[in-house]
Amino acid sequence: MREIKNKGITLIALVITIIMIIIISGITLRLITGSDGIFNRVKNAIKIHKISEEKEIITLASNELYYGYLVDKQAITPESLQSKIIELGRNDAIVAWSFGNENSGVLIITFSDTGNVHRLDLNSKDVSYIGTNDGSNDMPNLSTEDISFKYYVEENEINKETYTNKSIKVKAFINPEKISNTFVLQKSSDGINWAYGDEEEFSGNGLLYIRAYDNVRYGAVAVANIETIDKTKPVVTNVQSTTKDIELVAEDNAGENERASGIIGYAITENLQTPTEFIQCSSTNRLEISISNKRQGTTYYAWVKDNAGNVSECVSTQTQSITNITQSNLYVDNTTWNGINATVTFGTSTGYRIQVTDTP
Repeated sequence: MREIKNKGITLIALVITIIMIIIISGITLRLITGSDGIFNRVKNAIKIHKISEEKEIITLASNELYYGYLVDKQAITPESLQSKIIELGRNDAIVAWSFGNENSGVLIITFSDTGNVHRLDLNSKDVSYIGTNDGSNDMPNLSTEDISFKYYVEENEINKETYTNKSIKVKAFINPEKISNTFVLQKSSDGINWAYGDEEEFSGNGLLYIRAYDNVRYGAVAVANIETIDKTKPVVTNVQSTTKDIELVAEDNAGENERASGIIGYAITENLQTPTEFIQCSSTNRLEISISNKRQGTTYYAWVKDNAGNVSECVSTQTQSITNITQSNLYVDNTTWNGINATVTFGTSTGYRIQVTDTP
């Protein structure tokens, strides 16, 4: 009788085969769909290409507008840049000021089709990619109503327009009704390099960029412009004296990356100690004032103070003294009578004038 052999696979072999197929499938799936998989690589390559195309369009549009400004002084504004980008084929461009005004400052350009956000510096003409807001899961753009900034000097809150010669700390706040707790704030000093945080201390003027981020998506960028730090002292440029009057001229010039805060007070002292009290005046970058009723033959020191708290170096002056007046060099120059008072003005050969009023 012939023996019949079973040539089928065993259960163990079948299980091993299935496991191997699962492992190979998992590896293949990760290579295709993983974070560094083929699909994401293709997706990122497409994104990089679109970003490059958008930056090129912004550059072309801004160059044309800049040429127009050189030729006929046409202003470069969000409206003019947006129109020029649309002319170049991107109807989805939205342009807004980050800060600045005509022909100077920073513009933010958002392409709604891709969600890509770019930054154009009108001063350097640099175009930089900030990030992408894809709009998924109702992630909104940030607006002035959704994010706010507070400003502090030595832990005391100040108004944004308050000048100071000290450092300013800026802190950002988001509207919890608009942005969920799953998002955190990120900050940047250039709109390109980001770090987690919601505050920054500035020893000089600059920009603080803020965005809400959840490791995948973020809204449009909000910007705080710190421009009220003034550490440059005003300067007393000229002081001249007569016997009783002091003519004072002073200027407040802006330092590098500063805006002059303006002279708001002056002081005349008889010693070199820095004054703590100043006579107030209207804020001005150039002060010309006459101070009367000073003693003759006395050394005085002139000081000015600006709106940021900077006090100038002092400049000294000495009032003149009337000397060598004798009857021989004194003469009557003018007399007047107003029905009540008689006034006699004497002149001297040395150039002085003396006025005497007699009241009955």
